[in-house]
Amino acid sequence: MLEIDENGPLETIDMLLGPAYFRPISEPPLWPSDVADDETPVELSFTLDDDAGPRMRILGEPLATNPGPTSNLHAALQLLGALSERYAPSLNRFDAVSDLFLPGEPQGKFSLWFSFIFAPDSREPTLKIYFNPNARGASQAHRLVAEALERLGFPGAFDCVSEYGLTRGNLDRLPFFSLDLEPGPRARVKVYIMHDDAQALDAQRAAEAVEGIDSEHIRRFCESLAGDVSTFSNRPLTTAYDFVEGDGARPSFHTLHLPIRDYVANDSIARQRLLQLLRDRGEDSTLAARAIESVSTRPLDAGPGLISYISLRSGPQQSGTTIYLSSEAYSYKPALAEFAR
Repeated sequence: MLEIDENGPLETIDMLLGPAYFRPISEPPLWPSDVADDETPVELSFTLDDDAGPRMRILGEPLATNPGPTSNLHAALQLLGALSERYAPSLNRFDAVSDLFLPGEPQGKFSLWFSFIFAPDSREPTLKIYFNPNARGASQAHRLVAEALERLGFPGAFDCVSEYGLTRGNLDRLPFFSLDLEPGPRARVKVYIMHDDAQALDAQRAAEAVEGIDSEHIRRFCESLAGDVSTFSNRPLTTAYDFVEGDGARPSFHTLHLPIRDYVANDSIARQRLLQLLRDRGEDSTLAARAIESVSTRPLDAGPGLISYISLRSGPQQSGTTIYLSSEAYSYKPALAEFAR
């Protein structure tokens, strides 16, 4: 069972929201954040892993009082300073690549996102930070990620990422680059790829970058959650590659993020498919059911979106599932007729 002191996560949300904390929900979002469907700048998720107990995560985007790309970056750097004083994260790798991703006038909708991961056996969260590879324009994304991997000690890694994950031209794009802000050999460097208009076989090929895994389970994962969807033409499937100390050109882990919110008629169906997937994998479906119930403020069959993403993490000997939950603070989507069956 996931038992965590509620004061830690609640205080974290306060820090992330900043000036948005005092904004009434009756008013529109302070900034159209991409963290959540409805532009809420905070998202909750929890992970069930083979190699560890359940963990809860809070993802958020710090916002300025007068938000914009540059002012939000300044707000994020101020938050990073405060977190450094409180938690003493390891910033060596952040310092090694921050000049690539943090120009004076960033492009795109975000510059820095923060993730706080809470585990039952730790009083403090571990921290993770997300950069925007498109901060200097989409045309520079490949160059920035390749250079970052080189600086962080993974020469040749971008060639592998390209060979397996960036195979369809403009249909495969780089939305995020993330770092675990902790010391030690298991701290991750992650490269994310969004696959527009992809099929399960495209995601399966991307998974083959990791040696020793059964990539066929990627197709089965997609079928379990999305039924007979052949092409994911709404929100895209997203691949993430984990590189850790000791890796060469090939990553240690692969994660597939499936936006189930766009491929079911409502959250009742999403819940049913998720719980069955967890049971089939021998994971704790009771915890998932409790988490969904705890955040739901409406009937699940009213529409999709509460259960936003489900991801499958795979390595040679370990795997895990993460469930992403939206607060739906501002809105939720009506039932999708195209998937009503």
